[in-house]
Amino acid sequence: MIQTSLAKRIALIAAGGLMSGLFAAVANGAGEIKVLTSVALTSAFNELAPNFERATGNKLNIGYSLTADIRKRMLDGETADVIILSRPVMDELDKQQKFASGSVTNVAGTPVALAIRAGAPKPDISTVDALKRTLLAAKSIVYADPAKGGVSGVYFATGC
Repeated sequence: MIQTSLAKRIALIAAGGLMSGLFAAVANGAGEIKVLTSVALTSAFNELAPNFERATGNKLNIGYSLTADIRKRMLDGETADVIILSRPVMDELDKQQKFASGSVTNVAGTPVALAIRAGAPKPDISTVDALKRTLLAAKSIVYADPAKGGVSGVYFATGC
């Protein structure tokens, strides 16, 4: 149930980001629209892209990768019509003048979810201290590898 709810939220977030950025690209007369975004949005974009292409007649060329990889590619000079990444990375790239002036905007926020093994007791995460105790007592914790640019892993590893 958590995964279904999260998937729906991500799809709505992706829809908002995709549509606002893509309509701007369509307004500029693009026949093919290049999109760079995190792999976290793959399933949502795969579902939304065909509808957008049918409705507008524009072809989407969507590149999925880790946030750190897209950041590096942008710093190395790659360009795209629409880029959807975390705000800190967008701000950094904006300071490097990688985007049109004033074009970076928040379109959505993404939740962080916690899941536990089936049959395990529900942990107390009602306060910051309770969450800390729960994490310290856990036998194992899984999150995206921060060394590979997994944003949730970066936040988790740095305590943000």
